[in-house]
Amino acid sequence: MILKSMSRTLPGSSVKRLVQYISRGSAQGRFQGYNGCGSFFEDDDVIQAMESNESFAKARKRRVRFYHEVLAISSKDQCEDPAAVLDELVCKYFELRAPQGLGFWKIHLEPGKPAHAHIVLSGNQYASNRQMRISKFRMEKVKQGLELFQLERFPELKHSLTAHTQGRKIKDFVPVEESPVQKRMRLQGKLTGKPLKIELRQKLEQAMAQAVDLDALLNILGKQGLQLYRRGQSIGLLQVKTGRKHRVKTLGLAASLQKCLDRMLPVEQRKQALRGIKATKKAKQALNKQGEEVRSQVKDVNVAALEEYVRMHPADRVARGQLDLMKKREKQTLKKRR
Repeated sequence: MILKSMSRTLPGSSVKRLVQYISRGSAQGRFQGYNGCGSFFEDDDVIQAMESNESFAKARKRRVRFYHEVLAISSKDQCEDPAAVLDELVCKYFELRAPQGLGFWKIHLEPGKPAHAHIVLSGNQYASNRQMRISKFRMEKVKQGLELFQLERFPELKHSLTAHTQGRKIKDFVPVEESPVQKRMRLQGKLTGKPLKIELRQKLEQAMAQAVDLDALLNILGKQGLQLYRRGQSIGLLQVKTGRKHRVKTLGLAASLQKCLDRMLPVEQRKQALRGIKATKKAKQALNKQGEEVRSQVKDVNVAALEEYVRMHPADRVARGQLDLMKKREKQTLKKRR
């Protein structure tokens, strides 16, 4: 299986030109459509369906309008019905690459040339504004899955295998946590030890298994030079020494970490409640103490000011009576404290 994918962006790309190009010369019959393998469409139907589905996409500069992809079988492989084989491979490709997508294809059979299928894939999902773009890493996984299917379903197509699966078994496939560069280095024998993401994943898994609460989890990670951080809704792992950040989602542990945090939440809530009670009690004690000091200072100032006023105005009986009342209350307060 040989696969080539080409994107066509605004402006200048034309679905009509591509459909006319695919329908030239050695094209076999009418277009077939996905979802639902086995449905047949005329050229005008394909153009209309693609343009209609494009109306759901968001208006964006240099947006990908559609993809032109080619899936081929090596000319060295001999099979009785290459068109049927290609139809089955294309259906599997859509299942892996774009299960929610809108796409059409047509088979080309030419003497002396590899049998191949031309695929037209909409740039957005069927009746949706979500784009069909996937990363190179994910595309590599799609190719691997497609060749796995080819190995199981059509083992006679030996020459159509590429570097994705050639000479390897299912258990030898590159793990999800390993990047394409690491995969290439591993195959060339240049990669020693565990890939970084696999190592970080194992450390985080061990920390989650050992930790009873959030403080214990942070302490275990801290001893290994790691810290948890949050950016928006995403949780990540920070290497303190290098400053490199890794999202927990890319490590494949987002769901596991969330379950672990949910499990620790009741313990943390009790701890926070106790901390809150202690802090509130201390704050009240501090406020009461500060309030008593302020009130005593105000009373002292008021009594002293009133005494000075009565000394300067001895004829003011009202002020003298108020002064006597304040002194009486102060004596009663002192007796209660004793």
